[in-house]
Amino acid sequence: MPDALSKTIPVWCAVLNRVLFPDQPEVHSLFTSPSAVSASEASQIEAILPDFVEAFNSLAIDTAPLRQHLRKPLRPFWITHSDFDDGIDLETVADAVREIRKAWHPVVCCTSSRRVEGGEMTVSVGDKGYVYVQGAGDDTENWARGLTAAVFWRHRETLLAAEEGELPGLIEKLLRDEKKEEAGKDERLDIKGVAPRVWVGTLASLERARDLDGACVIALAPKATEQETWVKSPSYMEVGLGKNSKTASRLLRDALPRICEFAGQFLTAGEQSEDSEPNALPKGAWQEDKRVVILCETGKDLSVGVALAIYCWCYDDAGKVRSESDSRNGFTKTAVRVKLGHIVQAAPEANPSRATLQSVNSFLMDWRR
Repeated sequence: MPDALSKTIPVWCAVLNRVLFPDQPEVHSLFTSPSAVSASEASQIEAILPDFVEAFNSLAIDTAPLRQHLRKPLRPFWITHSDFDDGIDLETVADAVREIRKAWHPVVCCTSSRRVEGGEMTVSVGDKGYVYVQGAGDDTENWARGLTAAVFWRHRETLLAAEEGELPGLIEKLLRDEKKEEAGKDERLDIKGVAPRVWVGTLASLERARDLDGACVIALAPKATEQETWVKSPSYMEVGLGKNSKTASRLLRDALPRICEFAGQFLTAGEQSEDSEPNALPKGAWQEDKRVVILCETGKDLSVGVALAIYCWCYDDAGKVRSESDSRNGFTKTAVRVKLGHIVQAAPEANPSRATLQSVNSFLMDWRR
């Protein structure tokens, strides 16, 4: 069982239970699988849960919306090949889920790994030893054939009713149909506000974004180009970082100074006086004022990283646009994480890669160099 299922998810469940249900100490315990985590290790993890809770609270995330949806505490439990080898059937699993659901919100952790002889690693748990074959099935790109969780749940009855040999062709058909449907729906091309005056979206929305009044558009193009060609007009920048996502994320580090300078110049040109209202963005509505729109291929990775950099570089902690003379000495990992938390809360689908976030942190922490 990978650490993600045996430790990370249990830790998150325990942290969220403590944050969302502070007055119910009976649900604050750490639940782990005894076959994957020893009692000693579980005790050590539980001892540092208060530190994790403190770190979570330092993000200053508004948990009220989550609390409205999550009315019961989280409880993980695990399903492995061993359970079925021991004679447990799906109906028994379903009964267990229904029983847990009476008092908890169940988080089902499934692994496709199997303990077999002749594997790669020998592991001891208590008095028992076994050989572990790596591969929990969590690298979906290796087996899912492009199927996403959203597509699965929309077509789960069809998928579960199909024979195993039919699945590759069926998945391809479903993905083709989803792509056609997505292309025909304008709402899928929407640009979303993730911070005051900062919006993200996909390159498919480029024409719409450029038609917006008072918008500065920064397009992160999949074709690599020289920095000297990036600025097309005072309100349009086309940054060519290349097609490969990992390479583009790394190149982002060198591009961010130019991007943030461009966005800052746009935002501060003819800026309001100090006596005017703070630059707050009405939630869920376009502001008839300046805004920066960042677009990339997915609208979830590079554009989110750039939005985070601009949010930190161009705005102070009160959400007001910084002037050129404002100090920028307050960039810390904690401060950046807080603003990333704001962005992810506004756009839960945002999923900046580790390389993208490393580029943002490197730029913000080392900008003087």
